[in-house]
Amino acid sequence: MDSNVLVALISGMFSVASALGAVFLKDYLDTRRLRLANSRPEQPQPSPAPEQTSHPTAPSERATGGRSWTRPVIIVAGSFLFGMATRAARPLFTGPTHYESLAALVLLILLSLGLSIYHRRWGFQLPYQLEIVALWAGWASGWSLIHGGVWGDLLAVTLPWWLGCALIGGLVVSVRRPAQVAP
Repeated sequence: MDSNVLVALISGMFSVASALGAVFLKDYLDTRRLRLANSRPEQPQPSPAPEQTSHPTAPSERATGGRSWTRPVIIVAGSFLFGMATRAARPLFTGPTHYESLAALVLLILLSLGLSIYHRRWGFQLPYQLEIVALWAGWASGWSLIHGGVWGDLLAVTLPWWLGCALIGGLVVSVRRPAQVAP
């Protein structure tokens, strides 16, 4: 097996491992947060009115549900396939401008922004940052696999854009929406 293909396969395994690591770390932290919240001694409070008891499920309770692994796996698998498709489409375009790569860059930036807006609801940085790593690493791994090796120019473009999306998206995640106050 060619060493370049082997490096691309190892890179792909790291992107899958980062996505699965994101799942297990997120589940562990959410479960731990829920346990800490439940173990605190509760002070007696007056019973709430019936309309106040029906509130949406907290994110930590919702995140410990059974389907939390599907989101990161879909992100890394989809970006891996998208990277493969982007590299496979490269011979279709001639000339100095690679429109398929520019379209992929725009789509990855839009997906990063969409993930930051999704995670803004709770303001948690760790799940967002892990999903962004999985998104960009999956795309670069799929691209490298079809290319037959890790290309230095790909890393020179992917790393700064990933860091920029992580920084700007992290700022978007940090700015939480004000809580809805019931009248």
